[in-house]
Amino acid sequence: MKNLIELLKERVLVADGAMGTYLFEKGLPQDECKEYQNIKNPELVFSIHKEYVSAGAEIIETNTFAANSVKLSKFNLEDKLKEINYEGVRIAREAGGKDVFVAGSVGPLGVMLRPYGIFTFNDMVKVFKEQISILVSAGVDLIIIETISSLLEARAALLASKSISDLPVIVSMTFLADGKTKFGDDITRSLNELKEIGADIVGANCTVGPQETAEIVIPYLKESPNLFSVMPNAGYPTIVRGKTIYLSSPAYFKEYAEIFLENGANIIGSCCGTNPTHTRAIAEVVKGEKPRKRKKITYVEIIEEERREEKVELKSRFREKIGKEMVLTVEIDPPKGHNCNEVIEISRKLMAYGVDALNVAENPMARMRMSSIALAHLIQEKVGIETILHFTCRDRNLLGIQSELLGASVLGIKNILALRGDPAEIGDFPKATSVYDIDTVGLVRLIKEFNKGRDMGGNPIGSPTSFLVGVASNPSSPDLSAELKRLEEKVNAGADFVLTQPQYDLSNIENFLKETEKFNIPIIVGVMPLKSARHAEFLHNEVPGIRIPEEIRERLKKARQEEQGRIGLEIAIDFIRRIKGEVSGIYLIPPPQGFELIFEIISQTMENSERGI
Repeated sequence: MKNLIELLKERVLVADGAMGTYLFEKGLPQDECKEYQNIKNPELVFSIHKEYVSAGAEIIETNTFAANSVKLSKFNLEDKLKEINYEGVRIAREAGGKDVFVAGSVGPLGVMLRPYGIFTFNDMVKVFKEQISILVSAGVDLIIIETISSLLEARAALLASKSISDLPVIVSMTFLADGKTKFGDDITRSLNELKEIGADIVGANCTVGPQETAEIVIPYLKESPNLFSVMPNAGYPTIVRGKTIYLSSPAYFKEYAEIFLENGANIIGSCCGTNPTHTRAIAEVVKGEKPRKRKKITYVEIIEEERREEKVELKSRFREKIGKEMVLTVEIDPPKGHNCNEVIEISRKLMAYGVDALNVAENPMARMRMSSIALAHLIQEKVGIETILHFTCRDRNLLGIQSELLGASVLGIKNILALRGDPAEIGDFPKATSVYDIDTVGLVRLIKEFNKGRDMGGNPIGSPTSFLVGVASNPSSPDLSAELKRLEEKVNAGADFVLTQPQYDLSNIENFLKETEKFNIPIIVGVMPLKSARHAEFLHNEVPGIRIPEEIRERLKKARQEEQGRIGLEIAIDFIRRIKGEVSGIYLIPPPQGFELIFEIISQTMENSERGI
């Protein structure tokens, strides 16, 4: 077989189309691992490769797009990593024969890099090396790194591949209709940088259909000498009778294949939603054609007056007070239904007692409740007290997180508590999925970007937001050093204040305050009154992050049942009185049906002059 790079200088090659969506079209359930079919149903994978070869494909991709240890672990298949990749190459080679190039398909890992996630750049390189080394040893002709949204991740995969072998590498990123990735990486800068660090061929695939792909890549082709691969989706997907379908016809693809050919593309294929009929249509106009000479663009410089968006500062008494005076916040759970009259009345009473802000929980313990954003807005609008919106990474993907934050800002919410969120499987809908596109540190950084007027991809959002961002920490953690390290990451990301989980041990608080003094950040300590000995045992033994000293639990056990609630109240009051002068605030968490205890605690621990009563 001829050298790929030399061959591309002589003629344009036809690549195959979708594997995943075509497997679904063939009847594979959408919740099954596509790459596992290399072992489970190799005949089906072989038949698909064979169809593409018969349709005119000169490059076919192995069914290994998500066959990395991170993605396979979601199916508990990480121990099959080597077999899945090896079989993927074997099947493709058998289907393609001697005259078809077999490209080892390497897709994104589906995790976020620091500072938004837990993976480092070196972690990514390591995972990519695992997969690519198997593909190379199994005998692929080239590597295709595809559908990558992050330039950093593309670099990690490319460096991994080049450290393993000298095989040609295509790096194909996926761009939105504006020519940028969802992380704001521009097509020209991204692809040129990848070429500089070793990519043999660069390209664009997936996300958008032929027309929008053409609008993105043709300007690049007119300015770049780089070998280029283009593989658009069959338009945007839609749901018809419960099935996902794509609308772009083979005839439509044929029209755009000619456009890509005439503008200098070197490899033309297709991506999600396509099948061998699309490949056949492409081959009819592309196969055997020589590469076209690319035409330069002449630019006319247009100078636009710079528009500056002024930051909209929302007045916040809580912001002005925190870190300077003692603050008092109380947690309030949204209702399970849509009637929030009782919550509003409790909020009014708490405001009358001088509470500075109400913490509005978001589906606490993964139990379904009313939208916390909606309730926070209603409380502020109807009562006039500020809220601290608990905002988790659990329930939304990156798109949803950013959309909801913009909505919260428009609704006048000023304070956010950035949380990971309890896993969905422990809640009342255990089949619900936890998203966790980013972690808490990433969420804090994202919110701070919003406060600078930029989204996560660096794109302008208009007027900057002005959120005050809190984070959680646990002074009673069994591994305090790890807890402090994590808190330091949150502080470095831009956290403005800290709320702790409910605390009962004075020595833990004193040690925590000493250890966190270097962070120079307000610490608001959580306190939940104990209603009974049974309540104390439940919290200590079943609720993650809460530790109650044995002497307190024994004191409650020894008391008569009718006295246990009073003793729990006394413990909370005494605890607050002891720490009040050392911390920036108190965060009261009511036990179930326990707001009367909260009112009693406020009355006995916060002086009337201090609380404004």
